[in-house]
Amino acid sequence: MSIHKLLLESNEEPQTTLCIHSAISDVLLVFSLNRELNIRLKRSDVDLDSSETSTGYVLYEFICNQTLHDYRLIGNQLKITHRSLSDWSLFHQTEKTVPLFKSIEQVDYLLTLNQIEDSSSSILSKVSSIKGVISCYELPDRYQNIKHQLTF
Repeated sequence: MSIHKLLLESNEEPQTTLCIHSAISDVLLVFSLNRELNIRLKRSDVDLDSSETSTGYVLYEFICNQTLHDYRLIGNQLKITHRSLSDWSLFHQTEKTVPLFKSIEQVDYLLTLNQIEDSSSSILSKVSSIKGVISCYELPDRYQNIKHQLTF
């Protein structure tokens, strides 16, 4: 009886996804990331669509043509303001936060790094050193489906 082996080579790029908990706005975080990592993240022309409103989740991108590294910062939180039509309501506006991924709703931002496998620990320490970043860690393995959804 012969044994056959099938070796499949994966064409996927190495991708690291960092979860960032932050108390600062996305603009200030992008400014700090650009300074610390020596990159140029820019707001994408098109945000990630939200099914609940006409606005979307923020998306910042930087693709380095020399090193072929991709950086993407995705906002995981979207704040929606609802106006109350009731006259006897104490508050006329209410604010609701809707996460992009409900399974990691505490995470404020996701930073995806493509083609950067060996230096992810140094990037993790640089992001953690930014004032206003509460914590930063790699996306746990049990959330691999999120990593696949963030593949652009």
